[in-house]
Amino acid sequence: MVPKVLFENDGSLVIEDIHMGMAKVGRREYNRTIYAIMNKEGVFVTDCKYDIVSTYSEGYVAVGTKVRTYSNEQGIKVTKAKFGLVDMNGKEVVPLTYQHLGICKEGLISARKEGKWGFISPDGEVKIPFIYDEVHHFSEGLASVKKDGKYGFIDNKGNVVIDFKYIWTHDFSDGLCFVQCSYASADSSLTYINKEGKVMVTITKDLFGKYGMPSDYNEGMMILNRYKAVTKDGNIRFSLNNRYRMRDFSKGISCVYDSKTDKYGCVDTNGKFIVPCKYDKCFPVNDMMNGDAFIGISDNKKWGMIGTDGTEIIPPEYNSFYGYSDGRILATKGNSIYSIQI
Repeated sequence: MVPKVLFENDGSLVIEDIHMGMAKVGRREYNRTIYAIMNKEGVFVTDCKYDIVSTYSEGYVAVGTKVRTYSNEQGIKVTKAKFGLVDMNGKEVVPLTYQHLGICKEGLISARKEGKWGFISPDGEVKIPFIYDEVHHFSEGLASVKKDGKYGFIDNKGNVVIDFKYIWTHDFSDGLCFVQCSYASADSSLTYINKEGKVMVTITKDLFGKYGMPSDYNEGMMILNRYKAVTKDGNIRFSLNNRYRMRDFSKGISCVYDSKTDKYGCVDTNGKFIVPCKYDKCFPVNDMMNGDAFIGISDNKKWGMIGTDGTEIIPPEYNSFYGYSDGRILATKGNSIYSIQI
């Protein structure tokens, strides 16, 4: 594993991983930063011309340019932007004509036009008309959409699968979705439905009233108050000491913060510490394309990477990590921007 220097930063550039082996590189100009898109070889596939660059998903990324800034009736400054879509080669496959574009999920991109939301394909064809007040991206074949003040779910043809009756929803994950039927009250419970709208998990007030709002289900569990893991039958799988704060599970691990020592480590799906809480920071580093799972760690303000068994992969000697995708991580050391292939 030989780190490759992509370029030297003279201090005028900012860089950020945007997944699928791509990164955005921004140059500060006066009071704004404009961005170009760079591939993992360090080749710029676009010029430096965008004010907004989102995240690559399924080979596409939403980009935007600010049109103008003005003050509304309340005296608040509002910046309008126009959005389009760029492919992996930097080609604008959808022109910058939309008020907003989301990320590409399951072949569809949420789009806003004339104040309403719908969905388009990556070639710009309107697949679901602009009739909704709000939309989430597609997940597991369904998308949550809002109409007349309530949320329901549609399929990728635009058919309503679950009626508009919720005041809030998450996205589907692990076959379940958290929904709210009414505002919280003394006898409220937390509800998860399946793709037919049937209630599958109910978590009573005596649990979440003490332990906080839940996360989505990932790998068969969700986290209550960041230190209790709850299974799909609504029971607590395991509970850590309340000094710990867990993140959602990903690839069988959860990064954990120890509030007593101000250090981070990791646990597995049984609550067993596979990495002790000894690092200044840590985060899961996953690549869905390659199936990899690593852990980024910070020690003495330097960044490195370990495997899920705790073995060192990249020594902690870099100033920063910018993300991991397509088998490589972007890192900085001194003024150099590195691409490290794992």
